Amino acid sequence: MRILVDEDIPFACETFADFPDVRAISGSHLSRSVIGDADVLVVRSITPVNSGLLDGTQVRFVGSATIGTDHIDIEYLRSKKIDFVSAPGSNSRAVAEYVLAALVHAAALTGRELESSSLGIVGAGHCGSHVAELAGVLGMKVLLNDPPLARQTGDPRYVPLDELYECDFLTFHIPLTRDGPNPTYHMVNREFLMGLKRGVVLINSCRGAVIDEKDLRAALDSGHLAGAVCDVWENEPCIDKGLLERVMIGTPHVAGHSQEGKARAIRMVRDEVCLHLNLPQADTVPEGILQKADPCSIRVSRPAMHTSREEMLGYCILNAVPIIRDDTELRSVAGKKSSGWAPLFDSLRKNYRHRREFGAFQVSFGPGCGQPVQEAARLLGFGVEVF
Repeated sequence: MRILVDEDIPFACETFADFPDVRAISGSHLSRSVIGDADVLVVRSITPVNSGLLDGTQVRFVGSATIGTDHIDIEYLRSKKIDFVSAPGSNSRAVAEYVLAALVHAAALTGRELESSSLGIVGAGHCGSHVAELAGVLGMKVLLNDPPLARQTGDPRYVPLDELYECDFLTFHIPLTRDGPNPTYHMVNREFLMGLKRGVVLINSCRGAVIDEKDLRAALDSGHLAGAVCDVWENEPCIDKGLLERVMIGTPHVAGHSQEGKARAIRMVRDEVCLHLNLPQADTVPEGILQKADPCSIRVSRPAMHTSREEMLGYCILNAVPIIRDDTELRSVAGKKSSGWAPLFDSLRKNYRHRREFGAFQVSFGPGCGQPVQEAARLLGFGVEVF
């Protein structure tokens, strides 16, 4: 039983170390000839898995260490009775923490207080529900829109989309679909944007083509929107540099790139491979590696009299999520006069310094910070101590 694993999947070698016949390969150079007589294939999103890749091979199981499946021809796999698994929800916590950092930074740029602001969340699945939880800790009023969940549950907390139009911030956590009862391709278009109250900030960390970028540029140019945060883009990696120049924050599709998220993804795939091969699940998995790592430290000294709970929490959040660094690096790459813009964007993703999630951080609060901010930090997931 031979297993091929993309060598650029974090923790892949450690996770599959105890399998007898495993080979690490380059996902960007994967072909039928490379696959050879492999039975199991584990890939990233850069590898299109379809008839062109698998016809004539003996692959019976495909695992993708990703939440998305846009690169997978699922119908083809079904027709060939090839089992498939991805890792939905594995990076949802990382995405939610990214959105929290985006909210903190955008609020500072627009002079708003999050505690008196409202957040509309479009899509209340893995990512959206985490965002709602964390935003609630910051004191934001949260509205949820999710038509599929509304139909399935009848839960009144899922409100119609137009009830989110008066929110101060909007964030999107939906799949990219072109048909069905709720298509999402270019759902954020001119009509949608003009229906929003003036001064809204949009955050997109799901799929680039959920937003019609030419209409987003127009709404930003006119001042109807106060700003936008984009981690995902249409036509990646050939993104619109003009839009990058207009957004508050632009990052190279790394919202979900935490070490913990990557560890969860490959663990989920490994578990399914074990089930497929009728093998016992072992403990040689990356979560243990991460748990043994030294905690990251954030120090919050005695605050000035004017420093609020929100400012102290924002300081912790922006120290944990380097969203400003990521924005600076993308703009620096975009500013290079090079015909190879797409490879540079891809390089930022491939070589990204995967951050740690809040739970890996120990926040030390000095005298005078107060119990409320310490408790809020705990609720956000940080470790807390007092010095």
